[in-house]
This record gives sequence, structure tokens and C-alpha cells, in this order.
Amino acid sequence: MEVVCIYEKGVLKPLRKLKMREKERVRVEIRDSVVKETKGVLKDKGMDEIVEEIESGLVL
Repeated sequence: MEVVCIYEKGVLKPLRKLKMREKERVRVEIRDSVVKETKGVLKDKGMDEIVEEIESGLVL
């Protein structure tokens, strides 16, 4: 099961109801957002240059 949570006041809070028992243990993996992971990838490039690279197959 994958669940999106928000960290608030020291507690991870799921954004949807979970079908779990009280005090059930789970393993949590924290991943950076896509924005943080890709920050700076396209810097110093104009939109036309980016589109041209995508269309030519240089960027997938």
C-alpha cells in the first residue's frame, strides 16, 4: 500500500483513511518530491530548446 502523508507537528498524517488496526506497526519510506529530485535539471535552457531536444530524441 502506498499512502501520501503530511508531516505536521512531529507526526506523519495520512491524507486518506487507512484500513489498519490500532498500534499496528508499519515500515515507512520517505522520498523527496519530484520537484526536489528534478530541481535544476533544465536550468539555462529556453522552452524552445527543451522542446527541440525532446522532439529530436535527445531527451526522453
